[in-house]
Amino acid sequence: MPEDMCVPFTSGQLSAWLLFYGPSSDRLTRWERWTFPEEVSRETVVEAVRQVTGCHEALRTTARVGADGLMEQRIHPVGPVDMEHLDQVFAEDEIIELIRRLVKEPIAMAEGPLPRWIMGRTDTGGLFLLLLLHHFVLGSRGGKALRDELM
Repeated sequence: MPEDMCVPFTSGQLSAWLLFYGPSSDRLTRWERWTFPEEVSRETVVEAVRQVTGCHEALRTTARVGADGLMEQRIHPVGPVDMEHLDQVFAEDEIIELIRRLVKEPIAMAEGPLPRWIMGRTDTGGLFLLLLLHHFVLGSRGGKALRDELM
């Protein structure tokens, strides 16, 4: 897709947006977590995330008020994936605390990118990957599909 594509909200999306979400709501931040053994390289994980992002438009979609005043979803073309690489080595309880802290941060629905990918190293030598995104973008079924694809 060479340019951004805009599509209107469905009536269900619009109702949920108006009732619960809003442009910077942190009420329903979802997270997913993957753990990889030490044989898996950072480059392999980044490439897997790039592939999944290319396949799933929801991971490239932002939401905003359009020029006509109506809510719209903007599906962005495939591009580089923003991923935070944490230098610290994390114990299990530190990963849990990191997740608790991160889910409280609001997600800017209009600016994007909506998924926030974070990679770090576990104290057992492997890698962990976190995905934080707004529930508006990815519900529980979509989360399961992503979990399966990245394992």
